[in-house]
Amino acid sequence: MFKYNFISILLLSLMFSFVGIKANNNLLDSATLAYKNTEYSKALVYFQKLESVGFNNAELYYNLGNTYYNLGNLGKSILYYERALWLNPQFKDAQYNLQIAQKFLKDEFEKIPDFNFSVLLYKLNALISANVFGYLSLLFLSLTIVLLLLKVSHKYQIKTYITAILFTISIFLGLIAKQQVKAIKSWQHAIVIAKSCNVLSAPTQDGKILFNLHEGTKVQVLNTLDMYNFEIKTPNGLIGWLTIDEIELIQIDFKKDEIQKPEITNPKFEERLK
Repeated sequence: MFKYNFISILLLSLMFSFVGIKANNNLLDSATLAYKNTEYSKALVYFQKLESVGFNNAELYYNLGNTYYNLGNLGKSILYYERALWLNPQFKDAQYNLQIAQKFLKDEFEKIPDFNFSVLLYKLNALISANVFGYLSLLFLSLTIVLLLLKVSHKYQIKTYITAILFTISIFLGLIAKQQVKAIKSWQHAIVIAKSCNVLSAPTQDGKILFNLHEGTKVQVLNTLDMYNFEIKTPNGLIGWLTIDEIELIQIDFKKDEIQKPEITNPKFEERLK
């Protein structure tokens, strides 16, 4: 009896899963059509519904960035381009559109060079991801094992130093992958979404106003208080406090996407913003 009940539950789960995927794909088609018809407000509603049900990948966030850009929301457009690049650092179209959107930023900073090793690993992710280092580590480890087996079988004369070198490279690449993941997780960033906001000296309304920031500015998050107040750091090293109503985190928890990747909206557009 239990066996049949289990099978029935499994079949029902698969059926509802299929229905859910079909409904999400319908949302995707509606969003794409609305965007192509320049009905950006309507497209935004559909894209947001997809996001709310856990359909999250670089293409969706790129499309959201384009939609917000066309609606004149600079902060949100930059936020979603950054999220697209967080999931796919080699996303060329997102890189291009992000650069265009950043031309409208009001805040300008003279960046302070930071030679911290964690920063280096974080920036390296845009060129070579931790996954690549991990795969290379496994490749060299596999070669080491193969050579050791050939040597033990006495079929080939394998120099010991060759396997030692390959094993050392494998360990080195594995450590880089591990440290890179750690650096990425510890380097949290956010985008200012408020049109204008005052950065305070303390996480209270009584805090002294230190300086002002505008929408679209990217800041590093140093600390948080109850996930409402955030201590932030600007590119030029200024530190202060903002609230969750004024910024949105770039790196958030993403659920595994369950439907096909959305069609890319206009890959690259002319410079325009309402």
